[in-house]
Amino acid sequence: MLVLGIDTSTWAGSIALSQDGRIIGEVNILAEKTHTKRLISAVHFLLSELDLTINDVDGFAIAIGPGSFTGLRIGLSTVKGFSFATGAKVVPISTLYAMAMKAKEFGEVIYPMLDAGRGEVYTACYLKKGEDILPEGKEMVISPELFLRELTHLPGVFYGDGALRYRELIERETKEKRVVLDISPFIGEVVARRGEELLREGKGVDPAILEPNYIRPSDAELARLRKR
Repeated sequence: MLVLGIDTSTWAGSIALSQDGRIIGEVNILAEKTHTKRLISAVHFLLSELDLTINDVDGFAIAIGPGSFTGLRIGLSTVKGFSFATGAKVVPISTLYAMAMKAKEFGEVIYPMLDAGRGEVYTACYLKKGEDILPEGKEMVISPELFLRELTHLPGVFYGDGALRYRELIERETKEKRVVLDISPFIGEVVARRGEELLREGKGVDPAILEPNYIRPSDAELARLRKR
């Protein structure tokens, strides 16, 4: 099975191809603004370098959020277009889950953390269970100060641009009992590999029903709510 995984949920966008549990190609892109112009050309480049076309892809995996509202919309609309054109199924992957999988070799407790702006972070707690990880509690958007005060698991590792932004706070509040990782931010290969596993289990879905997992309302939605 050949699966194309796409992540545009952060400025560190990436795409990867997983085939029979192995990553056969990957393109990583740092985009300070949006991935609009780069995503399609990156997919085309990756496929052409491997002498493949989009019709050779058996399924798609997409990082569904949380993350950049614009980035999530771009990634999901692109995957929907590919799926409608080819008839291949899509599987959504939590961005925070993919981040935790990327960091699991560094600790038994993983706290993926994305900068959400407004002094908040998107985050969750994951516990390593063998080769997999399991969530403890829900994904949330929260101030890092409040999140750190409520933590119970020690030790653990933090990973993501939110962890790097609030590194000093994390180290101070946890008395250095947690490690802030500064490793590659790209998770496209995790999305692709996990997507292949789920698609093999028959867990692909109709792309028409998929919506980004924003966690919190957009500014436009908040403005509409205020007018009611």
